[in-house]
Amino acid sequence: MDHKTRCLAGTNHCNVLQCSCGMLHVTLGPITMRVDPRAAGTLHAVLGEALDRLTIEASTSRDAAPAARPAVAEAGKPAPLLRLASSRGDDLPS
Repeated sequence: MDHKTRCLAGTNHCNVLQCSCGMLHVTLGPITMRVDPRAAGTLHAVLGEALDRLTIEASTSRDAAPAARPAVAEAGKPAPLLRLASSRGDDLPS
């Protein structure tokens, strides 16, 4: 089968392509994952829930003012760059 893709959404650091085989190709920096669209829906829901929780925690913190949802850039400012993190945590500052 000859696979052809079309871009559904993207930025300089992240994009989602739809393949003629039905899979989504999700690219974050140098990593591309082939994802079933149903699994992508679950990923979207889980990431949204996590980002909402971070927003709630930040807005209820004594030291933090209410914040916008982290995934959304402020008007006129570029979105933050994506960073792939090690699951071992060995990329964190000591």
